[in-house]
Amino acid sequence: ELAEVKAALAADREAAVAGALDDGENALARERARHVAALDAALLDQESRLLEEHDARTASATAAALEDQAARLREAHDAEVAAQREARDAEVAARREAHAAALDDAGATAAAAERRRSADAATAHAARHEALAKNAAARHREELASRVDAHAAELARTEAELIAFHEAEVEAAAEGHAAALGDERRRHAAALADRDAAHAGRVAAHEAEAATRAEAHASAEAALVEAHEADAARRAGAHAARLADRDAAHAATLERHEAAAAARLDAELSRRAAKHAAALADNEAELIAYHEAEVAAREAALAEERAARAAAAAEAGAHAARLDEARAAHAADVDARVAAHARALADREAALEAAHGDRVAAEARAHAAQLEALAATHAAQVDAA
Repeated sequence: ELAEVKAALAADREAAVAGALDDGENALARERARHVAALDAALLDQESRLLEEHDARTASATAAALEDQAARLREAHDAEVAAQREARDAEVAARREAHAAALDDAGATAAAAERRRSADAATAHAARHEALAKNAAARHREELASRVDAHAAELARTEAELIAFHEAEVEAAAEGHAAALGDERRRHAAALADRDAAHAGRVAAHEAEAATRAEAHASAEAALVEAHEADAARRAGAHAARLADRDAAHAATLERHEAAAAARLDAELSRRAAKHAAALADNEAELIAYHEAEVAAREAALAEERAARAAAAAEAGAHAARLDEARAAHAADVDARVAAHARALADREAALEAAHGDRVAAEARAHAAQLEALAATHAAQVDAA
């Protein structure tokens, strides 16, 4: 009977120990599954949050930089075009006014000296100058339009290249981060599998040890059984505590790795953003230098054109003065010759009338008429010359 009682107690003890171990293993498995699910959810949440923050920062920074650069370039180009247009309009107006005043003076002088022919020449010169001014203005407008179109196309191409380059960098960074997170998850799963295998080995060893002790101490008293059960419970608690500590340490390690990866990603993004900003600044400086050089070249060309036109105007004025002097001298000479010839004719007519009477007077008048016709023909020839 005592042997049967001891066998029954041993069977009950083994069943209790096996049940406690099964309950502990089930609890550990549930805790491990919950912990793994929580870690996966936290990792996915953190990954999505980091990607969203990175995409938002990158998109806002890129859009702001591109909008700022486009606005500055448009403002600079509009100001430059407006200033050039105003300067050209003012210069053309001043030239037209000066030329109109010069033409008016020349027309008045020519009308007093040459009458209708000088007026026709002045009108033709004004029409020719106005046609030249219109052609120059049309060429300048076409040149400005072509340059504005080329500049807009260059800005659009630069903006598209910058956007494509930034999108490629963002995709590469996201793929690298996803690959790193996948590697970290795989390492974590492998570590959990190794830990589970080790725990299963320890549980098997513990079961074998418990069975050996149960067979060796089958004849022990109930106090020994209670002490052994207390020892088993204590060991199970210590083992659960060690597992919890290991899980906590592993979670802390994962958090440190994630923080380090996030810091590296932020540093890389900051470096690329600084590099992108420096490239934008260099492009802007190059565009500004190009516009300044172009404006300087245009100003130099305008100065040369002004000097050439001033020299042409001076030469035209000198030529007009020489023509006026020649015309005045020729007119004075013709007037003196006509006056002398008229006086000679008058003297001859008086002498003929006094000497020969009516016949001589008639002949003298006919001769005077012929002389007047010759004088008119000579004046017409002089005007034609």
